[in-house]
Amino acid sequence: MKNEIRIKIDYPKTVYSLLNQNIVNQLNMVIQEFINYQKQLVQQDINYTLDILDEQHNYNDYISYVFYISINTGGAHPNQIITTLNYDRRKNKMITINDLNKNDILNVICTESRKQLQKNENIASNPKSMQLMMEGTIPNKNNYKNFIFGEKGLIIFFQQYQLAPYSSGILQTTIPYSSLKNEMNDL
Repeated sequence: MKNEIRIKIDYPKTVYSLLNQNIVNQLNMVIQEFINYQKQLVQQDINYTLDILDEQHNYNDYISYVFYISINTGGAHPNQIITTLNYDRRKNKMITINDLNKNDILNVICTESRKQLQKNENIASNPKSMQLMMEGTIPNKNNYKNFIFGEKGLIIFFQQYQLAPYSSGILQTTIPYSSLKNEMNDL
C-alpha cells in the first residue's frame, strides 16, 4: 500500500490584503514543510495528515489569529503546533514580537508568565517540569513569539514540550494590559 497525504485547512479571509497575504504565506510554509518532511519518511502504509484550524480574536485596532496545527506522521500521537499572526488595522501593519520588544516587555512577560505557570499543578508538582518551565520562559523573543491581543491582555502561547511534557498540552498565559501599559506605548 502506498502512503497517503491528507491536508485539511480553512484559510480565513479578511478585507485586509496585507493580512490575507500573510495568512496565505504562513499556512503555505507549514504545508511545504509538512510535504518535505513526509517525503523524507520511509514508513509504509501511513496516512500522513495535516489539519489547521484557526481562531480569530479582535481587540481595539488589532486582529489576531491563532492557528492550531496538527501533524500526524505515524508517531504515537500527532504533533500539535501553534502559530499566530497579529495585524494592526489602523497602521496596516503586521505586529510581531520584534514590535513588542521595547523597553522591558520581555522581562515583564517572563515574570507574569512564570507567576501564572507556577500555579499549574502539572508544572508545580514536578521538579523537572519546573526546571523546563523556567528554561522555556527565559526572556528572549523566541519564547514569546506566539502571542495574540486578547480581550483581557496579551495571550502568550507556548509550544508543546517548551514548558512541560506532552501530556500538559499547549500552555498559555494572559498578561494583563495593565502590566504592559508602559512597555506598549509605541504600538
